[in-house]
Amino acid sequence: MKHGPDRTALATEAFTTYRHLVPDAALREFISALSGVPQPARGPLTVQNALDYVYLLGHDTAGQTVVMPAPTVLAEVPIAMAIDAAHTWGRFSELCPAEAADLRAELAGAAVWASYEDYRDAYAEHGGPPPLDDEGWSCGSEDVDDDDVDEDEVEAPPPPEPEVRAHWEALDWTRQQRAPLDGEEVDMCILSQLGWDNCLTMFDPLVDMRYALPDRIAQLLLRSWYATAGDGPFWAFKDDVTEDIIRKAFARLGCLVVSDEKLMSGYWSGIGSEKEYAALAARYEGQDQTFRNLLAALPVVTVDETDPFLFDDLFEEEEEEDA
Repeated sequence: MKHGPDRTALATEAFTTYRHLVPDAALREFISALSGVPQPARGPLTVQNALDYVYLLGHDTAGQTVVMPAPTVLAEVPIAMAIDAAHTWGRFSELCPAEAADLRAELAGAAVWASYEDYRDAYAEHGGPPPLDDEGWSCGSEDVDDDDVDEDEVEAPPPPEPEVRAHWEALDWTRQQRAPLDGEEVDMCILSQLGWDNCLTMFDPLVDMRYALPDRIAQLLLRSWYATAGDGPFWAFKDDVTEDIIRKAFARLGCLVVSDEKLMSGYWSGIGSEKEYAALAARYEGQDQTFRNLLAALPVVTVDETDPFLFDDLFEEEEEEDA
């Protein structure tokens, strides 16, 4: 018996390939024809994960409103939990091998001494610990005039390996003098600070919110700011943007905003156990049709997403009540 092509699989591949290359309305019409399933005019297509249109709202430790895509929260929170639960780099590498390896490789690539072997060679060259300046960077070898070199001078014996190893281990990985060792402490506070100092690339809601939200939302409702130490840029909603405005703005683009203070707190060590996280995540995973129904119930507003005044009416001041 001859079977035809898997139309759903073809439609899924087409959606993944062309979603950012053709107008949304045209893509929906194409996916409808290819899959044989009529597509909604807005919101997730049948070949798409409904959570791509769901954003979770919570607050950071300072009470600032933070909104992130649901898939991002579900993917990143377990890593943040593992970092704080691990306490050491060795344990973190066991819990999240790929993520820990990427972070350690980045730290090693930016460190003064990329490997113990490099440090050992420099130690032998200097006849002792290679000098570091006040910022923790290598001062390098001093220039030596060839005329001052005594060819008959007896070469000093190599330093004892335990001595070199002890000096190597005494270096500070948080100042990028070397890569972290298995037994050394790690937590989100340390890694976040390295990220803020542009020493490490890692996920941070306050830094990445600009790129995690729909572009029109980010352009019109967010502002950037820097800490007194020059860290940043961080992103925050403008002072006059309330949570009600946030929900209405996302709904206007066919997206749903769900408040989830507990799950969002996972970025700031607010979830105590994997069991607790699993219970929180279960409210989203496997609930595809539930969220499709909620998205379908959003008020339909015909808007031009390129309109620079797209959300202006959401800021209209309420009329003062008569005295």
